[in-house]
Amino acid sequence: MVVNCVWASAQQLYIVQSTRRNDLLRHQFSAKCDREIEARRPDIVVVDKQKREVKIIDIAIPGDVRVCEKEIEKIDKYKPLKDEIARLWQMQKVTVIPVVVGALGAITNWLGKFMQEIGIEICIEHVQKTALLGTARVLRLECFITEAAQGPSHH
Repeated sequence: MVVNCVWASAQQLYIVQSTRRNDLLRHQFSAKCDREIEARRPDIVVVDKQKREVKIIDIAIPGDVRVCEKEIEKIDKYKPLKDEIARLWQMQKVTVIPVVVGALGAITNWLGKFMQEIGIEICIEHVQKTALLGTARVLRLECFITEAAQGPSHH
């Protein structure tokens, strides 16, 4: 759900500007590389051909206690792809931008900065609420599946 929230905001920004700035916006992009790179499917990739810049955006919803760790993990995970895109596509700037929100809405102090780097105007509280609602949906589904597997209850 958070991926869709960020994707929709990025779409509005980059589709509107694409005729002027020659941007490309890709969702569930898979990079073709000269060498084997394990992590080559980020959630969103923005390519600005005029500025020769690429933004690699990957989104995660970990447990709240792992938010900071997951941000660092995302940056490290996509470093080989970042380097390969810079080399193959001859880009001046390639940035990995993690968007990490805890399952119950926890964020780090960096999330606002990362959203600014993407260039989208989105309320952080809206992203937190979206993550929380997604977690509630998963829990409801899990409870429903568990109850169905156990059969009718005898109260």
